[in-house]
Amino acid sequence: MAYTLFYILGNSDVQYNHQKLNDNYRAHTLELLKKVQEAKKNHTQLETFAIKLKTSTGDEILPKNKPSGHDIISFPILSALWQQLPNKPDRIVLLATDQAEEPFRKSDTIHAAELIEWFLSQLKFKSQITKEVMTFNPSDYDAATHYFDQFFQRYQKQLQNNLDNYFSLSAGTPALVHSFALLSLPYPFTYFYVKEATPPEVKQVKLYKIINRRKYAEQLKDLIRHFQYATALTLAKNSPFRANSQLINLLQAAIARMAFDWGNALDLIRLTDKKYHPVFKIISYIQDDKKEYYLVEMLAHLEIAYKIDIQLWLAWLFNLLENMRILMIEKAANIKMIKEGPKFPEWERFMQTCGLFNEEELKRTAPDRTNLQKALTRINKQIKENKWQVPLSANMKTALDRFVDFYNRLEKEKITIGDKEKSLQDLRNEGPFAHGTSGINEKLLQNFWPPYGIEGLMQELKTIINHLTDEPYGENPFKKINQFIEEHLQTSNG
Repeated sequence: MAYTLFYILGNSDVQYNHQKLNDNYRAHTLELLKKVQEAKKNHTQLETFAIKLKTSTGDEILPKNKPSGHDIISFPILSALWQQLPNKPDRIVLLATDQAEEPFRKSDTIHAAELIEWFLSQLKFKSQITKEVMTFNPSDYDAATHYFDQFFQRYQKQLQNNLDNYFSLSAGTPALVHSFALLSLPYPFTYFYVKEATPPEVKQVKLYKIINRRKYAEQLKDLIRHFQYATALTLAKNSPFRANSQLINLLQAAIARMAFDWGNALDLIRLTDKKYHPVFKIISYIQDDKKEYYLVEMLAHLEIAYKIDIQLWLAWLFNLLENMRILMIEKAANIKMIKEGPKFPEWERFMQTCGLFNEEELKRTAPDRTNLQKALTRINKQIKENKWQVPLSANMKTALDRFVDFYNRLEKEKITIGDKEKSLQDLRNEGPFAHGTSGINEKLLQNFWPPYGIEGLMQELKTIINHLTDEPYGENPFKKINQFIEEHLQTSNG
């Protein structure tokens, strides 16, 4: 099914000779149903305000005036609505009441539903018609809510697969109409109201869509402000924003970027408007093997991780430091840290010829943290003494000097946990991202790196990276992505 009309019947749905059926609606509609059945049986003529099938000349309502000697059974609300539906439904679900207790039965719409089925047959409506019968008091809000809660579970798959669903707010009790409308919010629906007039006026009602969009918009905004892009994507795909391809692709690109899936992130952002592309230029640089921009990207990840997962922040911090060391060695020694088999030939030649390591140290030539840090510290010392022969920019010299000082302090800084003093390296090694099982939290780090704490540590890293890239670190790209996403979550237009 592509389009389904859900229609709750009320006591204004059926008219006889242009007059409303007062008092005992159930009895009157049953009497009319018998008239229809008798007319069909005797092949006599009974006119209706039926709508012919859509033709090349459009829909027509016939007859416009009551022919002499003919009875007219009319369906003014459904007739008017049928003309205004954007696409003719290929399924109609009629919801009618059939109560067991008197005196409520007199208002039941069960026979009106049967008349509607006949009316649709006059239209030569060949697709599926389903009749749902409600046996509870239609003025009972709790009963209506319970019924429609189960109703939407039964129809969930069809509602989600339809291109659109239509619902009329014009007939039925307030309890039925409001319960249906509110519980329909998670699904794609267009709502209509038929105003009693001559002729009836059909208006599309945006109230429920606005309420629904605002509800989802606030939930999505909260998720992206906490950088929970995967959860936001799942929610968006089941929300009124599901058809917004720009939003969906932005979320998918953000997910790929958070997962360091650079190629996929670029492919996805290319599917969006070009105004979003510049915020992904760093990823393009990384794909071009410009290693300093990986440091910029990792710094952006660190800023996020510190707010959402301190253990992840700690793991990423040491990944960043390791990559900073490697990049600085490559620049300062003018070598490439390329592995060939089990060895790093250029690094090993550098160790043997640079004059920075003694014989004992040269027994271990692996480019591990200890050897790399020793090399950087000793190169920095020679630069200050004007002894280092590799030409370096002023920014590179500053970056190296600050990094050496930063790391020396990082190794010395301790926090007291229980009766032991521990460094960040200790906490990382004892955590689940290394060899241990111990957890940490933000409170443990409050006294680390005085006087500015972890934010001061992050600012120093930012300064070092600024010197390495020869350009200032700007706004966190994920915050900019969030801004773009929020632009798509505006609900002012419903």
